[in-house]
Amino acid sequence: MSSESALRSLNGHWLNRIAIAALALVAIAEIGAFIALPFDGYDSPSHLFWASEWRHLWQAGIMYPRWMPDSYHGFGAPSFYLYPPFAYVVSSVVGILLPAVSAVTLIKVATLLTLLLSGLSMYLFLRWRSNEGKQAPLMLASLVYAFAPYRFFNMTVRAAFSEHVAFVFVPLAVWGLSLLVRDRRAGRLSPHGLALLTASLALILLTNLPAAASVLVLLFLYSIARKDWLQVGTSFVVASILAVGLAAFYLLPVATFYHDAPLGRLWVA
Repeated sequence: MSSESALRSLNGHWLNRIAIAALALVAIAEIGAFIALPFDGYDSPSHLFWASEWRHLWQAGIMYPRWMPDSYHGFGAPSFYLYPPFAYVVSSVVGILLPAVSAVTLIKVATLLTLLLSGLSMYLFLRWRSNEGKQAPLMLASLVYAFAPYRFFNMTVRAAFSEHVAFVFVPLAVWGLSLLVRDRRAGRLSPHGLALLTASLALILLTNLPAAASVLVLLFLYSIARKDWLQVGTSFVVASILAVGLAAFYLLPVATFYHDAPLGRLWVA
């Protein structure tokens, strides 16, 4: 290696370290601010109420509560015939581990847990994808994914709890498709890739529908933009159909009752 190449490598090494240290400070600041600030974003009342309801209904032995009996001063509401359930499964598991905490603490713990899991899932995918074995770029990209400004905006201003949880599964879905692409080049179908893509897509569907639509469209476009688009696209469609089948216990009621929900009233005073 020439002295110029060695100098560039050394500079890159130190820049990575500085960037990781800066992002680590950002991460600490974001986590500290999220813990200290009140949870009062746009959607906070709904998420706090639903997380509390799910915890109480789990305690009553109802593991998938579609009807929220305490909504509208006890008249009830069919909220989870339409809204995805998985984020509240996560909050209810936290509620089992921390039974005495308030709904705000419940949501905050679940949010921070899934925040860290999203960074971990990105790191594991990038470590598999990387051929160089260098840890610094992997850590840098994982920190950016977990602590980018939009993620903090999502947690605080929007309080988009279910969309936040869905970020855990996006790198896993891309990982599953990447496994399918790699094994298609070798002329075989990857059962691990198909299983990972199917499970990840199903979990995103069960967590947040706009996130699921975005991921499905992007991965489909990636599949058909390749030279081997027919093979990869076919595998992606098969995984998507299987994912819809796994999430059918939620999606079928949505399809059945969708037209009974007066969504037009969301846009009028």
